[in-house]
Amino acid sequence: MLPLLSILCVGLFKSYAQEIKPAYQLEKIKIAVREIGNSLLLDNNDSTSLVMPVKKLKDNEFELSFQYDLSISPEILISATKTAFIRSEIISDYITEVLDCRMQEVVYSYQSKGALENNLVSCGGRKLSNSCYTIRIIFISTENSSLPPTSIVKSTINNATISTSSIPGTTYLISTLLILFILTTGVLLVKYQIIKRHLPDQSDKSVKIGNSIFYPEQQLVKRGDHKIDLTVKESELLKIFSQSPNQIIKREELLKMVWEDHGVVVGRSLDMFISKLRKKLHYDATVKIVNIHGVGYKMEV
Repeated sequence: MLPLLSILCVGLFKSYAQEIKPAYQLEKIKIAVREIGNSLLLDNNDSTSLVMPVKKLKDNEFELSFQYDLSISPEILISATKTAFIRSEIISDYITEVLDCRMQEVVYSYQSKGALENNLVSCGGRKLSNSCYTIRIIFISTENSSLPPTSIVKSTINNATISTSSIPGTTYLISTLLILFILTTGVLLVKYQIIKRHLPDQSDKSVKIGNSIFYPEQQLVKRGDHKIDLTVKESELLKIFSQSPNQIIKREELLKMVWEDHGVVVGRSLDMFISKLRKKLHYDATVKIVNIHGVGYKMEV
């Protein structure tokens, strides 16, 4: 059970990790984009002005802006973007656009797709003069993209549209409850196996004696949680008594069945074993082995 529980828990953890991955990737992208902005400012010998908060314009489109005007070198922009994305392990094709803040027109752009020789880069040597610029990075969804999903999955129930983002934590709650259910089931199964090992084998023939249960094959008497182990001879004697309850069994018969058939004839041994058997059964007041003077013994139940 423990290996199975481990596999299930690992699977649920991976599912949970996949749930939080989009939000984690979004933060990684924002950090990488700010790093690009910082590299551009340093290229302008500016280490004091601010890189403004990165804006998410669309699902896969982000905008970078600056506190003051600056000049942009395409070579530095391309290099800084590539370095930031590699460092942040962002794997995706993308288009980078530089827009003039005042005219809202694209003054420079390039596309990064796969290997460097497949990238569309133009006008690399022309530096953009000092002005107000914003930079937009548009990620192109690919099969191996590590970006957040491009849309929110929605389900329609009874003509009502429900967005999965409107019920955050539901998946986590279900996963947690499932883990608790599996762990609880596992603990109960283990506990059951432990208890089962300590229970008498139900395949053994058992005999009810008073308020007790006698298991001849296991040489065991059990009443509730109380267990009494018997010796071979004590068990043989009790078996004879249990087959003839409330009946007198002659002393000669007991000696013959328990001892003489084994090639040993004992006189006082019978009385000694009967005495030991009485002491072991004393906890059950409904069972008594009485001496019938001059005849033999009787088990009263």
